[in-house]
Amino acid sequence: MNSCNIFALRKNTFSGSSFLKTACFYAFLILVVEVLISKSFSFGDSGRFLCVVGTIEILSILLFICKSERKFFSPIVLVFLSFSLFHFGQNALYAFGVKYNDSTSIFSLSNSSLQGATIYTLRCIYSFGIGVSIVLKKRSTNVTFIESNIHISKKSLSFLMIVFYTMSLIVLLANGFFFLSSIARGYTYMMSIKSKLVSISLYSIIEYMYVPLGIMYMVFSNDKNHCIPPFIFLCFYGFMSALSGERTVGLCIFATLFVFNRRLLHKQQEKKLSLKRFTIIALLIVFGLFLISFIENFRNISSRQYMFSNGIIKTLIEKNFVVSAIGEMGGSFMPTAWIRNLVNDGRTELYNGRTYFGALFTFIPSSIDFTGIVSEQTKISTSVARTIINEYNFTWGTGSSFAAESYLNFGEFGFLVLILVGAVVCFLLTPISKKNSLFGDYVRISMLYELFTSPRRDFYYIINSIFYIIVFGFIIYYFLGKKKVIPYDNRR
Repeated sequence: MNSCNIFALRKNTFSGSSFLKTACFYAFLILVVEVLISKSFSFGDSGRFLCVVGTIEILSILLFICKSERKFFSPIVLVFLSFSLFHFGQNALYAFGVKYNDSTSIFSLSNSSLQGATIYTLRCIYSFGIGVSIVLKKRSTNVTFIESNIHISKKSLSFLMIVFYTMSLIVLLANGFFFLSSIARGYTYMMSIKSKLVSISLYSIIEYMYVPLGIMYMVFSNDKNHCIPPFIFLCFYGFMSALSGERTVGLCIFATLFVFNRRLLHKQQEKKLSLKRFTIIALLIVFGLFLISFIENFRNISSRQYMFSNGIIKTLIEKNFVVSAIGEMGGSFMPTAWIRNLVNDGRTELYNGRTYFGALFTFIPSSIDFTGIVSEQTKISTSVARTIINEYNFTWGTGSSFAAESYLNFGEFGFLVLILVGAVVCFLLTPISKKNSLFGDYVRISMLYELFTSPRRDFYYIINSIFYIIVFGFIIYYFLGKKKVIPYDNRR
């Protein structure tokens, strides 16, 4: 086999019995929900019972994935958890008797709309889990990324370091300005300023590739001392982005650096979860939930004089920040309900896969689109949020979700698309074999950053991630490296 080939196939060890067990497991979960569907009830106590059953089944799928991964913390586990929280967070709270009341509360919907959207969302989560499980069971036959046959010299690493630090200067200065603008004039003003800068294609690409390039440098250097400065820079970027109001950017960075720290800096992937490490992880999760709630309160405070103190008081005293954070994340359930209502009421037509087709063109910069075709396809690929805003006359961004986009395309059968989406996401996030390359490490950690909050976005986000993280990253990797066979284990 050509050692320089980017792809390599491995022997199939996926047995028919493994697939049958997986299929039976999910068939049982779907059967339980379908039995509940056959019962006519309002979204009162019976509706809460449906949420309880759905939450238990989601946790069962999560444990199933953890068992397949043989660990509780891995990129695909975190992404499935975020997928479930974004799509079913408020429903899970209701399962525990907690009603989240906000402008994006699920209880602003009618009983029939809420019940139908809940059932469809559960189908989407199960389908996503099926796709993930199939890849986890069959990953020995998947295409694996470059083996460790390209050596990155110290000169190339130095060049990569200079590029990263130059990008740090640009990105951190810009985000520092955004942060100060947010404090001085508020979140809306800051976003208006940032949108003008992001419209410049060069800056947009620099900021998009900033975190992946930092991860690439840390992975390729494979040295703890060399990793500390970019690690700090990325943490700083995450905090500034989060405090400027962009919680998803900060959340993605912190989740990514957490996984990177455990798997690559301290080589802890094979160690058992001790009480000390479990306590640290639990505290980090609580801090993350606090940060999500705090930022929401922080950016909505009208008085700029005591923003931090007022934000902390409101988060800790006036609200339960755990409920608030999960409820905020669970707001991505609403686009599915809204789109489902619009389709069923005949106010919008099914797209029959057009948003997915349009997503294939979104990685092409609009600045080089002289025909207008790319711009038109990009517009179609983001139809979920635009359709909701136009039909409901909302004045704020509603966001999107994988479930909402699937329904907009194929109606009640759209959940089947999530099987493919789950398989693609899992393939990008899981190791193929014990001897993956450093490039494979870079891909998995970078894709975690890109995909951690992708469930609340459109499918085009996955396409962009594949192109810029994998294709563009491989071009950098190939031209910086020298072809030299070096056993992967010896480089650790």
